[in-house]
Amino acid sequence: YEFPKAIADALDVQIAKDTSWLGEVGAAGGWINGIHRSLRATWDMSAIGIHGLLRSFDSPGLAARSFKWQFGAWVDNGEGLLGAFVGDFNRKVTQVGRLTSEQWTALGLHMGGEVTEYMVGAQKGTAFLRKIPGIEKSNRAFGFLGDRMRLEWADEWLADEIRSGKTLDELIKSGRLREIAEGANRATGYTPGSAGGSIGEMLFFAPKFLQARIDNIVNTAKSMQDPLGVVEAVPLAGKTLRRGLTKAGLTRDIPMEQRLARRGVLRLVAGAALLTEGINRAQGKETDWRFLIPDSVTGKTIVNAQFMAVNMFGRDHFILGTYHSIFRLMGITGLGFDTAIRGLDPVEGAERVRDGFRGLSSGVVQMTWDFLTGSDMMGENARADWMPGDSDALGIAGHIMESFIPIPAEEAPDAWEKVREGDTVGAAANMTAEIIGMKSSGESYSD
Repeated sequence: YEFPKAIADALDVQIAKDTSWLGEVGAAGGWINGIHRSLRATWDMSAIGIHGLLRSFDSPGLAARSFKWQFGAWVDNGEGLLGAFVGDFNRKVTQVGRLTSEQWTALGLHMGGEVTEYMVGAQKGTAFLRKIPGIEKSNRAFGFLGDRMRLEWADEWLADEIRSGKTLDELIKSGRLREIAEGANRATGYTPGSAGGSIGEMLFFAPKFLQARIDNIVNTAKSMQDPLGVVEAVPLAGKTLRRGLTKAGLTRDIPMEQRLARRGVLRLVAGAALLTEGINRAQGKETDWRFLIPDSVTGKTIVNAQFMAVNMFGRDHFILGTYHSIFRLMGITGLGFDTAIRGLDPVEGAERVRDGFRGLSSGVVQMTWDFLTGSDMMGENARADWMPGDSDALGIAGHIMESFIPIPAEEAPDAWEKVREGDTVGAAANMTAEIIGMKSSGESYSD
C-alpha cells in the first residue's frame, strides 16, 4: 500500500512544479485587481453606500450620526478620529458593564482602521499612491466608518440581550456574542473569507463584500425557521414585540447572525420599497415592480433593468443599492441555470450565467472581456476615442486607463453637461449619489 501512495505523492510534487506559473498569474491578477478596486472606490464617501447601507435602514438615526462623524476623517488631523471614538465608547460601556472594543475584537469583531478591501496603496509597490492628495483621507473615511458602525451595532444587540434578562456570562458561554460579532461584520460588508476563495480574488471586483452580501441574504433566508420572530424587523416596536413573543414561548432560538441579518435586510427591502414608490409618485411616475419581463424583441424572459428604479434627473437610481445587484445576479443566473438544466438551450443558459456575473467582475476580467468583445458592459466601444491617431492599440490603452478612474470623476463630465444645460440641481444630485456609493445607471429606452 506504500507504493501507490509514493506514486501519488510524487505526482503531486510534479504537478505543483508544472503548474506553479498559475499561482504567479493569479498573484499578478490579484495585484492588478487590488489597484483597480481601490482606485475606483477612492476620492468619495462611498462607504455610506457600501458599509453603511443596511445600517441606514436598520437604525437611521445612529447611521446618520455615523455619517456626519465620518467627515472628521477628511480633516488634517483626522487620523485621531477613530481612536477618540473608541476611547469614549470604552468608557461608556465599562460604566454599564458591557464589552469594550478590545473584548469585541477578541470575539471576532473586525476593527481594521483604514485597512479595508478598498484601501489605496495596500498592494506591494503602491504605497506611493497614498501620497496623492485626498487618498490617505479617503482611506481613513472608508475604514473608520465601518469600524464605528460594527462596534455600535454589536453593542446595541448586546444591550438588547441583557435587557431581555440574559447575563453577560451566559451570552459569552453560549457563543451568542461571537455570533453577534460575525453578524455585525457581515452587515457592514466585511467577512474574513472571499466569494470563490482564491479564484474569486481573481474573478470578482470586491470578493469580500460580495461574500458578505451573499451571507446576509442566506442568513435572512435561514432565519425564516423562526417565522414569528420576524416581527423584530418592524421599526420602533420590533424589539418589544419579539420580546413579548419570546416570553410567551412563540419564537425559536436561532443564531444571532441570522437575526441581525434578517432585521437589516428586511428593513432595507421594506424601506427601499416605500421610498421608491413615494419618490416616483411625487414625480407623477409609476414604479415598475416587475422583476421578470419578456424581452421586447425575442419574447424570452429577462430580468427587468428598471425593477424598483427611481427615475430622476436623467438617471435610474436604485435605493436597494448594492443589494439590487445581488437580486439581479440571482435572477439572471437563475434564469440561466433553468434554461441550461431543462435543456432548452445550454449555450444560452451559460451565456446568461456569464452575463449575470459580468457586472461583479474584477478589473482584469472586465478589461479582458472588453478587449475580446470590443465593447464594455454597457455596449459602448472599448476603444478610447480621445487617444491620438487611429491606432487600435492606443485606443485599447486609453480604455484601460479610463477603467482606473475613480467612479465620481468618471461621472463628472455628465454632471458638467447638466450644469451647462442649466440643470444644476440634477448635476448636484447625480454627483452626490455617486459620491455616497448609491447605485444608479443611465436611462433605459423606455424612460
